[in-house]
Amino acid sequence: MKKNLVLLCALMCISITYGQTKRERLEHHVYYMAADSLEGRKAGSEMSHKVADYIVAEFSEIGLKPYFDSTYFHHFKLDIAPNNSFRNVVGWFEGNDPQLKDELIVIGAHYDHLGIRNGEVYNGADDNASGTATVIEMARMLAEQRHTLKRSVVLAAFDAEEMGLYGSRELCKIMDKEKVKLMVSIDMVGWLSNGEGKLTLEGAATIKEGKKIIKTAAEGLDIEVEAVNFETSMMGATDTEYFAMEGIPTLYVSTGLKSPYHKPEDDAELIDYDGLNTVTDYMTNLALNVANDEELASSGRLSFKHTPLKGFETGISASYGSYFLKFADGDLLTGNGDAYNVGLSATYHMKRFSLEAEALYEKSTSKYPDTDNLFTNSLTYRQEAITVPVTLKWRANSGRVHMFLGAGGYYSHNLWGGIKNSDIELKPADDSWGWHWQFGFAIYKYQFMLTRRYGMSDVFEGAAAPKTQSRHNYFTFKRLF
Repeated sequence: MKKNLVLLCALMCISITYGQTKRERLEHHVYYMAADSLEGRKAGSEMSHKVADYIVAEFSEIGLKPYFDSTYFHHFKLDIAPNNSFRNVVGWFEGNDPQLKDELIVIGAHYDHLGIRNGEVYNGADDNASGTATVIEMARMLAEQRHTLKRSVVLAAFDAEEMGLYGSRELCKIMDKEKVKLMVSIDMVGWLSNGEGKLTLEGAATIKEGKKIIKTAAEGLDIEVEAVNFETSMMGATDTEYFAMEGIPTLYVSTGLKSPYHKPEDDAELIDYDGLNTVTDYMTNLALNVANDEELASSGRLSFKHTPLKGFETGISASYGSYFLKFADGDLLTGNGDAYNVGLSATYHMKRFSLEAEALYEKSTSKYPDTDNLFTNSLTYRQEAITVPVTLKWRANSGRVHMFLGAGGYYSHNLWGGIKNSDIELKPADDSWGWHWQFGFAIYKYQFMLTRRYGMSDVFEGAAAPKTQSRHNYFTFKRLF
């Protein structure tokens, strides 16, 4: 009974839009999805399900075919929220060309948002009711030309994007990646004239003649489009992510970040509906062009952020930290001195593990007790070495943005060591070894990590030398190539 009431409400909303212009329908969609009554449509919530039902009713009325036999819904569960039910809404127009109809153009937008935080509703009008409204009206326009489509066009409304791109990830998992020729994410397109004054499409270089294709779709429309070669944002991502990591060409479409996204002020009355209307016209032109372009092909190029971690990778690093000595007799620790190193690395990436070897030039200083003035003075011990650590790292995921934990062993060949301005004669051992652990995170080409190194062999050699072991603490910055 409850399900029937929800569907009835959705159908009533459609009856309101019947006879309206496309611009009026876009405005209606955004005001509906971004209403306070829907409580920010947090993924997996009852209100999010209500929006999904609304999209299903629109797709059904338009005549878009369900992608999954008899249903538009793609249900999935998440370990981070096991008690919630999540669902994408997916429909398609099947192509008509005997050779090309099995190839897919996937166009999607996420419909979820942040819900209620600290008592305030985050309505997400630009992020991303605007993109979802665009997909709905694209479906309506494509329906009028469905018989001209050579390739099949899949239209998707993704759930759980704000939680971590989960909806698009789950859909990507079950699709035949060999058939997907292009994936487009429409994410925040409601501020055309209010924001940067142009529509930006990132990922043009992943498609052969990508910039030409993007510019051609704008012909006859009053819109400025910018074709950007690749997605490069280090901290942001959209629903292209998992498709791109499979080597599929992708485009991220947006009017920019000028709107108050991820803030309670992202409301429906701030959307540029004339601009949204033009964006929808442009996206429909683009969809028709790529669906019917017999020469459409991947360039074979990917953004670095989408390049999967696999095989060998090299890098350079610099570290700064502290060095001290541990005397075995009496378990005495000396005062810290400075330590730094620079070097090269080579890493072999496996599915969730990486094996890394480094070659480091290292300089270290440490306090050393002055036996003549044990309680009032200390000397400075200095050391230079070539150190070769080998580390096995576990990564939290296989992407370019991840945290990692590592552990391994190291070998050092000492180049020089001694105490400055002192009669104390200490000969450093030629070779030393030990183990280390590290924790860090990677952001595309850059890694930041903390390392703790424990020497297991004696620092000094000779019968009279104190039994001493080394300790290093390092903060490291690494740049990969």
